[in-house]
Parts: sequence; C-alpha cells; structure tokens
Amino acid sequence: MFAPYVRDPAARQRELHEFERLLQAGTALGERADILPFFRQNRHLAACLGYANNNLASPDLLGVEQELLGFRCDIAIGDSRRSQFTLAELEDASEKSIFRPRTLTRAFPHWSNRFEAGFSQLVDWAWRIGRDRWLDAAGSARLDWPYRNNGIQGQLTTVWTYDYFLGFVQARINEAMADSASAHR
Repeated sequence: MFAPYVRDPAARQRELHEFERLLQAGTALGERADILPFFRQNRHLAACLGYANNNLASPDLLGVEQELLGFRCDIAIGDSRRSQFTLAELEDASEKSIFRPRTLTRAFPHWSNRFEAGFSQLVDWAWRIGRDRWLDAAGSARLDWPYRNNGIQGQLTTVWTYDYFLGFVQARINEAMADSASAHR
C-alpha cells in the first residue's frame, strides 16, 4: 500500500551520496540482492524517481514493491494533490543489463532479456490503466493491445540508467538550490 511520504532534503542528500558511492564501486548489482533493498531503505532517493514525471510536483505518497492492477510495481510515487503518479520498474545493473553482447552478423546489439521483460511490464501497466473496462477479455486484450497500439500509446515512458538517474537528480537539486539562493539575495 502507498505510505505517506514527507520530503527531507538533508536525508535525500545523504541518500544520494550513498547511491553515488554504491555506483562508484563499479560492481554488478542485482535487482533483488542490491538495487531493490537499497531503494527500500532510502525512501527519499526512491521518491526522486518521481522526477521522471514533469507533472508530479510534490510527492506525498510512496510505495515500494507496490501491488498495482494485478502487477507488482517496484517503486510507485504519487502526488495526491495533482493526481499524478510515477511507476518505476527497477532492473539489475550489470554489463549485460541493457544489451546482449554484439554479434558479428548484426551492427547493433539485441536488447537484453532483462530490459525487454522490464519494458513489457510497463506495457502491461499501461494496458491495465488504459483498458480496465475489458477485464473479462483480459488474456486476448493483453496479447493484442501492444500490437494495436504500437507500444505504450500516449503514456510517457522514460528509461534511465542508474548513472543517468543519479546525475539528473543531482542536477535538478543543484538548480533548485541555486534558484533558492538567488531568490534570497
């Protein structure tokens, strides 16, 4: 279930530094062994995933491993005042997390199985959110929906690496702090 979330900028900064240290270690990270427990223990960092949604101004709800519409969502962030939500699917972080090794017969590498499975989960969420009246025909609708709608019809989907996410959040916080400092001059 969603839990109330209250922002704590000092705690968020500490959690960002811990995440940066984790990434700088340079080791492969497993979703269940490393990534999910880290985000579960660092709620302010988890709430920063909401920044992927420009319409989510001030998160006040947070769920980790949230059951949602018959699927499990790793992180769900909500802004109840604006009725905006960000759903995040976390995956492992290894050399082969995004692409499979390149072959001699193909110019571009294939997407990894992990990446495709994670993206398929986003498609399932969009299907359930957009097609909840078709529950009696769920099996056939689920199989047919991505083909008829060519992906995730109209739903904003953002794919971030953990390194990009860290840099994005740090830049956003730095900009907000700079804006605040100049406003107080």
